[in-house]
Amino acid sequence: MHPSRKSVLVLLILWSVAGLCGDAFKEGGEAYKQGDYATAAAKFKEVAEVGDHRAMYALGSMYASGNGVTKDYQQAFTWFSKAAGYGRTDAQYKLGLMYDIGIGVKKNPRRAIRLYDAAAKKGYAHAQFRLGLMYAQGNGVKQDNIKAYAWFKTAETNYAAESAAEPTDADAAPVDGQPPADDPFAAIHAGMIQTALQDLTAKLTPDELRAAQSLAQEYLRLR
Repeated sequence: MHPSRKSVLVLLILWSVAGLCGDAFKEGGEAYKQGDYATAAAKFKEVAEVGDHRAMYALGSMYASGNGVTKDYQQAFTWFSKAAGYGRTDAQYKLGLMYDIGIGVKKNPRRAIRLYDAAAKKGYAHAQFRLGLMYAQGNGVKQDNIKAYAWFKTAETNYAAESAAEPTDADAAPVDGQPPADDPFAAIHAGMIQTALQDLTAKLTPDELRAAQSLAQEYLRLR
């Protein structure tokens, strides 16, 4: 076969597969929103196995919660790992959380830090919050009140922006993208952040506080 014809054939096959994946993922999302978790899991698995990172993340979430499948943290870890390989911040955060707590994998705070850091630097507020905790507690990293303050402040700013955002259809499907505007953990974390910032402000010297505030501005410019 002529090279140019072969290239065209490959492109047509790829477009066809992408179209089928998109349809199956959409069907899975609709089934999920209607509470038909078994159908959703089957649809997501169908496309996750051919490389759809959205479906990989969705499957990880379903195995973690036990919706539509038997709860299995090791399977959740496997699918979150695959999704994180595509650079998904939500998957990086979930993997970090599993390493942080020791669910589905042996506890490893240092790996948790690396995963949180990757997601936090792309603007993922949940990961920024967890980094603030890790630096404040010296968990998996050298204790550092300046970095703790900076990450908490960055998370506070991003949570405020998310809460002010208009909800979309995508926000209704807990299987893809950034945390939805009505994410209950955002409100919980925001309250914890206020207390943490007050405590850290009391501990930091005026020069340290200025350094922490400046660092927070740098973090906000990373995404």
